[in-house]
Amino acid sequence: LSAVYVNDGKYDEALKILEENTFTPAEGYYGYWELFVEAYVRRGIENLRNEKYEEALKDFLKALTYPKNLGVGAPYVPHRHEAKQRYWAGQCYFLMGEKKKAREMWRSILIQEFFNIDEVYYKGLALRMLGRKKEALKLFKDALKGALEKERRIISIKREIPEEYFNALNYDRKLAEARCRKIVAYLGLGRNREAMKELRKALRITSRGIFVEGTSKSWPVYISIRIDTY
Repeated sequence: LSAVYVNDGKYDEALKILEENTFTPAEGYYGYWELFVEAYVRRGIENLRNEKYEEALKDFLKALTYPKNLGVGAPYVPHRHEAKQRYWAGQCYFLMGEKKKAREMWRSILIQEFFNIDEVYYKGLALRMLGRKKEALKLFKDALKGALEKERRIISIKREIPEEYFNALNYDRKLAEARCRKIVAYLGLGRNREAMKELRKALRITSRGIFVEGTSKSWPVYISIRIDTY
């Protein structure tokens, strides 16, 4: 139910469920925590859009916590997935005039060793805000190259096997994932029209786990992507 509330933009209702109940997930499952993060970050974006910077910052910082009732502990720092939360917290500090704190927050993203699809986007944005534009450009170009190669491999498989087998083996979702990687790369490269074209293609395969929304003309697009491919 909390996932439905998040998707409907009812973040307070989602957080009420997630914070007032105790969950016992399977070992290694972070799904409840990911919903908790998503609800706080999206609410933070909403507050940011309404120029409620202090409230937005509280939401982004709360999304960096690991409540015991969700049944997860904080992983070893370099293994955490916090790029999204930290990017937007940095953006908030920047808008509040606290540029030193903003840079510290963006630099902290670079400690992370493993990046999900959407986190590559936030790593690139952080590099750009830190003045490391060449590194950001290389990151997005490499991401696009990898996504195109993966897409070509999957499409070649699609031509060789019946559609029901293709879908049963989760190649359809892997194709959606490749297209989401292209979305991230195209947005990072400023090729927004191509990004939206890939978004439409990905959504034709699955709408679950893909969220892309404009924030402000002067801010980056908000992206959240979680596609299970197993």
